[in-house]
Amino acid sequence: MPETPVPRVAVLVAVYNGLPYVQEAIQSILDQTFRDFELIVVDDASTDETPSALERFRRLDPRVRVLRMAANGGPVLAANHGLAEVRAPLVARLDADDVCRPDRLALQVAAFDRQPELVLLGSAFDYIDATGRVVGEGHPPLEDAALQATLMDSGNPFCHPSVLMRTEALRSLGGYRQVLNPYGLDYDLCLRMAELGKVGNLPQRLIGYRIHPGQITVTKMQPQLRSAQLYRALARQRRSGRPEDLPLAHADPAESPARLRAALAAGSVFWADMLERVGAPDRARQLRWEAVRASPWHPQVRAMAWVGFKRTLGWGRTA
Repeated sequence: MPETPVPRVAVLVAVYNGLPYVQEAIQSILDQTFRDFELIVVDDASTDETPSALERFRRLDPRVRVLRMAANGGPVLAANHGLAEVRAPLVARLDADDVCRPDRLALQVAAFDRQPELVLLGSAFDYIDATGRVVGEGHPPLEDAALQATLMDSGNPFCHPSVLMRTEALRSLGGYRQVLNPYGLDYDLCLRMAELGKVGNLPQRLIGYRIHPGQITVTKMQPQLRSAQLYRALARQRRSGRPEDLPLAHADPAESPARLRAALAAGSVFWADMLERVGAPDRARQLRWEAVRASPWHPQVRAMAWVGFKRTLGWGRTA
């Protein structure tokens, strides 16, 4: 039996109990105007009807490959299991609850063709609610210099479901890894990829990033931010020519408890606003209180309090 030709792009999706959104995510890949790809879906031992949904797609489109983990192992094992099966020179990521614009792969592949020094390319994105309604926009920096600075200063400027990466570069790093906890793994990967070559973002909003109260960014914000501190500290060590030293990274004075509290306050304010937009006011209210507890004098917390005070008094309301 002849071997299937190697595609230009592999799209890698890891999913655990992905209903009701995983079908929309997969369809958004199959609807791409760029056709030379294969879709590798790693089912991390789902217990809902996700396996049946994936099997229907596999039967309908020969570009869909479904891999099933024997037991739930988490995002690192699932992503690396899929990465081991990638044959294409470029690998794209997508989360099981997000969606792609039809020209996503076409635009990103063209950018890689123009810029051989690129190792990772993301894009601007939309925030969407459960129905796909756009509730906000994300416009991260576009150029390598600004992205490198943001990575080392404040956080991850990449919407990970939007990234396209060179497979060889990704494999040279050993793929994804977990150092502290299961959170912030994409940030660690982007920091490491950015040390291998140029990174970038396209200005077009190519991804619909879904907002819901149960997402890890909301429910596990503090451990995610703490892992981000550790990954930045490790990156400083590597970028100064030193080997990674976990005990020293944990004690890095640049990643202080005060910085963690400030990041937690700012993140809580941001996600409270987003959850309000998608119709989750109770969870938004909880996040606002978490912001106050984390850092009551943080500028964004004070601004939030001022807005709430004006609403209480009825200021700014129109007749």
